[in-house]
Amino acid sequence: GLWVPMFEEKTGAKVNWIEVGGGDVDAKYAVFVASQDSSVDTMYTWETLNAKYGRTLMEDITEQMDPALMDGLVAAPRKALNFLG
Repeated sequence: GLWVPMFEEKTGAKVNWIEVGGGDVDAKYAVFVASQDSSVDTMYTWETLNAKYGRTLMEDITEQMDPALMDGLVAAPRKALNFLG
């Protein structure tokens, strides 16, 4: 969370950073799914968790993205910003 203070300062948003250890992540995500937990607005995960839980935990926001922003990205970051490429 090194970027959190800068993000809060620039946006005025309050960030509650929660880190889940690697050994607990499967159980924690299972609880989010089973309980339909709405306390988390954003999850930052790595590829293996995205592949496991992406279809359940993530919403397709493609239509909400500014096309000009997406058009300005080269292929690698475009793929990184898309679930399952």
